[in-house]
Amino acid sequence: MKIKGEFNIKNGNTNKNVKNKFVDRGILGILFPLVCYYSGSLDEDGYGYNYNIRVGSNTDTSTGREMESLIDTIGGTQNETDINVTQDGDNYTIKYTATWESGSLSGTLGEVGIFLYLPDDRVYASNTIRNPIYNSRTSMGDTNTMFSRICEADGDFTSFVIDEEEPLSVEYKLTLTYDP
Repeated sequence: MKIKGEFNIKNGNTNKNVKNKFVDRGILGILFPLVCYYSGSLDEDGYGYNYNIRVGSNTDTSTGREMESLIDTIGGTQNETDINVTQDGDNYTIKYTATWESGSLSGTLGEVGIFLYLPDDRVYASNTIRNPIYNSRTSMGDTNTMFSRICEADGDFTSFVIDEEEPLSVEYKLTLTYDP
């Protein structure tokens, strides 16, 4: 199985497609459900529950695996969000989209991150791994946690000044490919 994450940033005539870098909590978020066992009632809330995508202005800090937030967040939460899941042959894609209305963001866009509803404790090999929703040692956080980040400092994309007269749209795709 291969896992691939991508960001697509659109603003007026600017369109950037960038491969992501997973941070520790994002990797844990992918791996955790694969090793969990069922203990109690199922909960309808998954990792995408109340997700959000954030943008920031930082252009000189590289992404580190232990990062938990953007360096210089700009603006507030997005005005519109959408989650879409598709299958195409052996590819399974989850697409998260966020859009900010024109005029709601300003400044230089130098970093982008997606924040999901992830376990709020790190899991180590010595721990008993259980369903994160019901394990007293590892619980789901009440806020979103950074899953992935891209930035100019890593050469992922070139920063740009947000065109305030156009909406800004960011799409994050997570693709899992069955590859026996």
